Amino acid sequence: GTSALHMAFVNTGGGPGIQKLVNIMKGGWKPDIMGIADHGVKPGDLIKMAGTVHLMGNFQYWIEGPMRRDNRPGGGVLMWVQKGLFQRPVGKYDGAAQLLAVEVAGWIITVGYSPPGREREMGTCIRKFQTEPPGRKPVLAMGDWNDEKGGSIDACWRASGIRVIEQRKPAEATRWKSKKKIDWFAGPPELNGARKVRFACWKVSDHKILLFTAPGPSINRPVREERLISLKRGANWERPPAIDREEWKRILKST
Repeated sequence: GTSALHMAFVNTGGGPGIQKLVNIMKGGWKPDIMGIADHGVKPGDLIKMAGTVHLMGNFQYWIEGPMRRDNRPGGGVLMWVQKGLFQRPVGKYDGAAQLLAVEVAGWIITVGYSPPGREREMGTCIRKFQTEPPGRKPVLAMGDWNDEKGGSIDACWRASGIRVIEQRKPAEATRWKSKKKIDWFAGPPELNGARKVRFACWKVSDHKILLFTAPGPSINRPVREERLISLKRGANWERPPAIDREEWKRILKST
């Protein structure tokens, strides 16, 4: 096994940003865990995307975003996790804000999206998550919270015993044209200091890609693929041409 978990997070601001991200990953950049907020991808296309990232060596977990007035999905969160890692879905908490929790290699990893002005709804998601105790497993949260350190969402996570993790460049904003730091990681207080959040150089949206390396206690435990994908069967799930039928059946097996 390896002793570190390489994590990345970005708000892609919709589908085109995700396509840019997929292209970067096809070029060889492969974080162990990729968190995405505001994916804005339609339900049927999310299934196809699960097939695409499966071919790239990842399992996909997601929450669909709510439909907007123009009949396009907005918001939503995604997580891509490398297949070799022990993983299992923990919970989905959503409404106007979305929070997804997956156990990966001894951590409970959450990815969240809180649209502007939805701090209260995100607080509700976090409290629901807190009512399902993850046992003794530590929590690592990543997301676009639209709220800075010291705000109400930070306070909710502090109630879980985790703290905003410092950036290597403390003054740097998390969007390309902004002074705010509304995207952040939070984790156990002992992570602060030695390990800091960095920024990737690639640009996929108006938000920067955040990078964080966490200690990885239990990597490469045996994984039973068919138990991992937690999906509801849908009528419009077309098999991507690059995946053979048996593999596709396995992807579609629900827990």
